[in-house]
Amino acid sequence: MATAAARKPKQDNSYDAVLYESYSYPQTQPQHLHMVGTLFGLNPPDFRKARVLEIGCASGGNLFPVALAYPGSQCTGLDLSEEQVALANAHREALGLTNVNFLQQDILAFDLKKNAGKFDYIVCHGVFSWVPAPVRQRILELCRACLSPDGLAVVSYNTLPGWNAVRSLRDMMLYHTRRFADPAEKIRQSRALLEFLLESVPTAQSGYRATIEEELKLLKKTNDSYLFHDHLEDTNSQFYFNEFAEMLDANDLAYVGDTAVSSMFVENMPKQAVEKLKAVNNIVRQEQYMDFIVNRRFRSSVLCRRDRVPNRALKPAQILDFALSTSLKPEQPAPDTSRPVSFKTANGLGFTSHSETASTLYLTLAESGKHPIAARELVKAVQKKLKLKSPETIEAVLTEAGLQLALRGFILLHSDTPEFVTALSKKPETWPLARYQAGLKNCTSLTNRLGGTVASDMFANLCLQLADGTRTVNDIADAIAQQALSGEINVHRAGNKLTGEKDIRAELAEKVPVTLEKCAQQALMVA
Repeated sequence: MATAAARKPKQDNSYDAVLYESYSYPQTQPQHLHMVGTLFGLNPPDFRKARVLEIGCASGGNLFPVALAYPGSQCTGLDLSEEQVALANAHREALGLTNVNFLQQDILAFDLKKNAGKFDYIVCHGVFSWVPAPVRQRILELCRACLSPDGLAVVSYNTLPGWNAVRSLRDMMLYHTRRFADPAEKIRQSRALLEFLLESVPTAQSGYRATIEEELKLLKKTNDSYLFHDHLEDTNSQFYFNEFAEMLDANDLAYVGDTAVSSMFVENMPKQAVEKLKAVNNIVRQEQYMDFIVNRRFRSSVLCRRDRVPNRALKPAQILDFALSTSLKPEQPAPDTSRPVSFKTANGLGFTSHSETASTLYLTLAESGKHPIAARELVKAVQKKLKLKSPETIEAVLTEAGLQLALRGFILLHSDTPEFVTALSKKPETWPLARYQAGLKNCTSLTNRLGGTVASDMFANLCLQLADGTRTVNDIADAIAQQALSGEINVHRAGNKLTGEKDIRAELAEKVPVTLEKCAQQALMVA
């Protein structure tokens, strides 16, 4: 969704009236772009010491996890909103970061000559579709002029045909809300309009009703700032992928791949379409037809300079060059690896392995869960489990199927193995960014060590603030008990406020470790 970067200030200052909430988007960050570029045969710069520019940085939510995780990097955020940049700089000072800088500036005023070749990674998430054509052109010019020779950029945008039906609903919202001046009322009225339409449209118009219902379902999962800046902005342009590719070509840029690599894999399409799609030997045309099939409405495209040529001929052995993670779980606990073992993801998709080596390999990866493990380290771990003299058999199994599983979305590829723990240590320590966020007023979400966004609540925030590596779990429970006994906070059980010291301490002795264990499982703890 659009930030204020590069947009002309409005008379009503609506952007600052409804600040766009600033989150982390791990799929746009340098370590992920590095993975995509490497997969397609490029030589992207080391993300650990990269020079990073974010266009439309808001209050820094997407740059702070990068700057904190990679102290050797140099990050610059650009945004038009004075209020957002002021917030970003306040957070930067509080976090004590010296490798990130925020500038209040219009993209059109950004000096391309002065910054020529200066950035290894350029991030433009939630801006391109929400700015006028001259600004979109400037974004592409900036990417071409300011990328280092092997640098990568990522640009996200709304796409067609998926936005066709949504565009009609947006037009209805704009019509209905144009008589309201207050942004909060515009948001409320937009939701009310969709509810009214869903109640009123005849059941016979099932396709139309389904579109309204689907959009309502999506908007119920999002906050008000998303609705306001995505659906009610003056500008919201959508593009067919081939149109975006033509813009890249006109600006001496080339398409590398999508941040969601599995979305590029033809084999993920319906069976009846696969062979026809394989016959299309042009990546842009092939992906355009896939967008037609899935009715795609949003893309995040990774770009490079046109003189760098991505290699589409992927080799199975490339899997060994990455770290791996998975959400796969065996269907049965502690399965017998001498028999076929079935694995499934939370959405019910999966596969079955038919050899002890393959089953042990995927079980070991599943045990690692969200924590990326280097492929060669995974091979060593399986070799040890199976007591094999050589890793060759395991490497062969991983090479044979691993990349295909990654392209199908069962395995995630990573360029990095971030450090965090998934079980509580004697003196647990929260990832510093999450601990800082937990102390902010009305905090309801945190950034984990993987760059993901995790929902939180007041009690979890309190526990995470106290988990600074100097206290045991019992110490943390005791500190919270002291706050409760002094009247600073309340402790509840089954919705009822506890008042007696014995009850308060008993409740906290049970609740604190459970809360911190959950936080560890969510990659919020580093020790």
